[in-house]
Amino acid sequence: MNNSEKLRLNEVAIRLNVSRSEWEPALEQAEPDVTVGIRHAVLSGNEDWRIHVAAIPQKVGCHYHQYGDETYEVVQGKGTLHFGKVVLSGNLPEVAWEIPLGVASGDCFVVPEGYAHQLQRRGTENLTILFACPDSHIDDKGDRHHLLDSPHLSVAAL
Repeated sequence: MNNSEKLRLNEVAIRLNVSRSEWEPALEQAEPDVTVGIRHAVLSGNEDWRIHVAAIPQKVGCHYHQYGDETYEVVQGKGTLHFGKVVLSGNLPEVAWEIPLGVASGDCFVVPEGYAHQLQRRGTENLTILFACPDSHIDDKGDRHHLLDSPHLSVAAL
């Protein structure tokens, strides 16, 4: 199975179908999430599955979730997705990093539970994403577990 298949890259069934006229005003009011370095706002949903819009000025802090997948749709800009399966060695997480994938406006993908993930902006255009997940995924006391940056992260792009 290749990386695109693992993340179900560009499967039509996973599009979040939120129009620009919906996400753009919400993004203007987005609150910073300093822990992972983004700004995001809630668009719809409930605690089990909520859709957000997020601006990624440089990169998202690397993290993973033990329970539940996350669905993403890139709505503006280009980025690099760093990801890999998390294996717990004792209490310490280790990541089996995959080859990073380039993503761009129009791309959508799913990050499975148990996978480290980190998006990095490429180029000068803003990187804006929609993402859907349970509320526990955006709570540091819930199911958001922080990791060191991907070793493939391009320092030149930051």
